[in-house]
Amino acid sequence: MYLEKFKIQDLSFIYLSCIYIYLPFISVITRPLGIPIIKPLVDLTTFFFLLLVILSVIINGRFLKIKTWLFPVALFLLIMGVLKFIYVYNSGMLFYWFPIFAEIKPVIYILIGIFLCYNANKVKPEDFVRFGHYLSIFIIISVITNFILGWGLRPVVLSESNYDGFLILISLCYALTLNKNTFFSVSIFVFATLLTQSKTGLICLIFIFLFELIRKKNLKLLISLVIIIIPVLIVFLARFSGIDSINSIDRFVMWESFINLVKEFNLEQIILGNNPGIPLRMHDDLLSWFIINQSEKNNALGLHAFNYHSFYLRFFLSYGIVSLFFVLYLLYIQCRKNVVLGYIFMVFILESFSMGTLYLSSVAVPFIISLFGVNIGDKSDREQVLFRR
Repeated sequence: MYLEKFKIQDLSFIYLSCIYIYLPFISVITRPLGIPIIKPLVDLTTFFFLLLVILSVIINGRFLKIKTWLFPVALFLLIMGVLKFIYVYNSGMLFYWFPIFAEIKPVIYILIGIFLCYNANKVKPEDFVRFGHYLSIFIIISVITNFILGWGLRPVVLSESNYDGFLILISLCYALTLNKNTFFSVSIFVFATLLTQSKTGLICLIFIFLFELIRKKNLKLLISLVIIIIPVLIVFLARFSGIDSINSIDRFVMWESFINLVKEFNLEQIILGNNPGIPLRMHDDLLSWFIINQSEKNNALGLHAFNYHSFYLRFFLSYGIVSLFFVLYLLYIQCRKNVVLGYIFMVFILESFSMGTLYLSSVAVPFIISLFGVNIGDKSDREQVLFRR
C-alpha cells in the first residue's frame, strides 16, 4: 500500500523534484559553508530510487510491460559485463575494483530510468519546464554566491556546471515546443545556460534555436538567435583567451589519446570492448594528469576508460562499437517520434563528445525520463517528426 501511494504520487516526478529542486537547494546552502555533500547525495538518491523501483516492479508486476528494446539491450550489457568480470576474476589477472563500478554505471542508470518510466505515471512537459525554472534560479544564486566569495563566475550546483546546463537544455527543449511557452521560460533557460559557460552547452543552445528557426520560420526566433550568438561568442572568447594551443584543451587531448590507443586494439576489443578493471595502458603521456589525479586517487594504477570524459569514448572502450551503435540507434528510434525528443537527442549527441552523459547520475536518469517518461501530448503533437527516414 505504501509503494502504491508512491506510484500515485509518481516516482518519476519525485525523482526529478529531487534532482532539479531539493538537491540544488541543499547545494546552494552547503557549498558556501564548505560542506561537500551534494555529489554523494545525488548518488545516494539514485541508489534509493533504484531500490524503490525494484520493489515497485516486484509488487506491481509491471516488469513485462516495458516496451522499449533499450531495456533488453541494457540487460544484455549488464550480463556481458558480469561475464567479463567472472573471466577476469578467474584468470588471476591483476584488476582494480573502482574502474569496474565506474563502467557499469550507464547500464544501471538506463535500467533505473526505464523502470521509472514504465512503473510510474508519466510526467507532463510542463513539469520539466517548472523544474527547469527552479534549477535556473539556483544557478543564478550559485553565480552570485561565487562572485561574493571570490570563487569565479562559473556556477556549481550539481557537481559541475556542464551537468547543470544539460538539465536546463532539456527544460528549454520542452519550453520551446510547448504552445504555452512564455518569454520568461525561454529567457531564463537561455540566461542560465549562458551562466554555465559550458562550451558544448552553448553550441547546443545555438543549434536548438537554429532548428526552431528553420522549423517555424519566425522573425522573433531569428532576432533571438542573433541576440544569443553575441554573448555566446563573448563566453567562447573568454574561455579560450588563456589557451596557447589546441593541445591545452583536455577534451582534444583525450580524443588524440583515444585514437592512438585504438590503433593498438585487436578486432575483439573493437567489437566487444575491454575487460573491466584491467588498465588499458600503464602509462599515457597525454593523460598522465588524469592517471595521477583520477586513477591513482581511486586506488587504480594505469589508464582506464573513466579517464576519458566522453560518453562515446568510455562506452566504446568498455562495451565495444556494436553495443555503442545499438544504444545510440535505439535512442534515435525513440527520439524521431517528436520534435522535442529530437531536440533532446541532439543535445545528447553533442554533449556526449565532451561529457560522460549516461555515466553521470545527475544527468543520465533525467535524460532517460525526458525521452520515455513524459506524456508528450495529442496525436497532432506526436506527428511533428524531426528526423524523417
